[in-house]
Amino acid sequence: MTPEPKSSVDFEDTEKEMIFETTGWEKTTIQELVNREIIQKPMDGNHGGDHPTKEDYADEGIPFIMAKNIKDGKIDRSECKRLPKDFADNLRKGFAKEGDVLLSHKGTVGRTAIVEQTQDDYIMLSPQTTYYRVVDYEKLNNYYLKYYFDSYVFQETLKNWAGGGSTRPYLGITDQRNLPVVVPPRDVQDKIVAYLKPIDQKIRVNNHISETLDEMAQALFKSLFTDFDSHNAGLEYDSYFETKIPADWDKKSLQDIAEFLNGKAWQKFESQSKQNDLPVIKIKELRNGVSEDSDLVLKSDCPEKYILEDGQVIFSWSASLVLDIWTGGPAFLNQHLFKVSSEEYPRWFYYQWINYHIQRFRSIAEAKKTTMGHIKRSDLKEARVLVPPEDELKHISGKFEPVFRIMVEKRIENRRLEELRDTLLPKLMSGEIRVDNIRLDDLEVSSEV
Repeated sequence: MTPEPKSSVDFEDTEKEMIFETTGWEKTTIQELVNREIIQKPMDGNHGGDHPTKEDYADEGIPFIMAKNIKDGKIDRSECKRLPKDFADNLRKGFAKEGDVLLSHKGTVGRTAIVEQTQDDYIMLSPQTTYYRVVDYEKLNNYYLKYYFDSYVFQETLKNWAGGGSTRPYLGITDQRNLPVVVPPRDVQDKIVAYLKPIDQKIRVNNHISETLDEMAQALFKSLFTDFDSHNAGLEYDSYFETKIPADWDKKSLQDIAEFLNGKAWQKFESQSKQNDLPVIKIKELRNGVSEDSDLVLKSDCPEKYILEDGQVIFSWSASLVLDIWTGGPAFLNQHLFKVSSEEYPRWFYYQWINYHIQRFRSIAEAKKTTMGHIKRSDLKEARVLVPPEDELKHISGKFEPVFRIMVEKRIENRRLEELRDTLLPKLMSGEIRVDNIRLDDLEVSSEV
């Protein structure tokens, strides 16, 4: 059952309580903000018979946002489903607009995002997600509300209330209205946002740079390893690649050009001390990053070869087949994941060739879903690659290495920025870092959308 409604947050010590009393920060609830017309009544997506089915989805149209589409504080539209606009227009509710604060409340609980500027009139929410719409910006900064939702005290309250004895966490719209909110004076809200928003903006810029470089690398690989019309050496037809390839290039397999080290079952090294720990990297962490729910192992007990470091290539070979360059800091490699390396060939080379074959690997895994979809080492052995002569490979590496180096640097920088933001957030939200006497002009001002 959901705990009894509360109108204030329970703080851990009287010092924090005193901070709120002396600075005039108001302790209220979502419902009280609705009653005072500071925000609209929160709304989620359509349930039951009004919920769109797979037959309703289209290749183009209004983005249909589920909890899984909210990642790292933003909406990832690259993999979201879409609905024809004429269909979406006739749905009953769930119309989120620019400036709305999103909060996931079912299954994956506690993810947040701001609806940024979009070419669509609105985005459509699933029943897993709620939008909060600020209407009185003189009282509440929507970005402050988003950051408050990210704060430890709110996240813990949300997760505790969403437990409810169910195997799948859930906190419905009615119960969400009882959630506590701490609202400082508007100028203090703006200063808190001005501390945090530039960090998120820098993270976003770095992500854009990294994604653009990744696209450039893929395009360059395609032009150099699939388009040989301008190649000076003779060409000969190859039945595997179904095209003409340079006669002086070797044909090998993925297993020939790299070592695929399978991870180890983490339970043997499970940490009890909570000191000198490493997070365990499973497929979940590979997709979504390390979280407070990630399992931990004791570093001193772990064989060194299973410890991940920044810049290493990781490839999951079962369930969701994901290829990535790890930039999450030291971690432990769990089974069902390969750490890929080579003493002979550069990192970009085997990364791009795995990426070249990944769709075929996913098809192989999909065909085995009666158990757990996966690939075998024999599939790596059968996956062919083309290897240029040594001098040519060295010349090509000169084009790829700077791209991969910057990609990794930007992602590591983002991890450190996220750590800085996550350190600042609770201190700002509790009043431990006082912003009352700081001039807003001295900060990067963030107001409403």
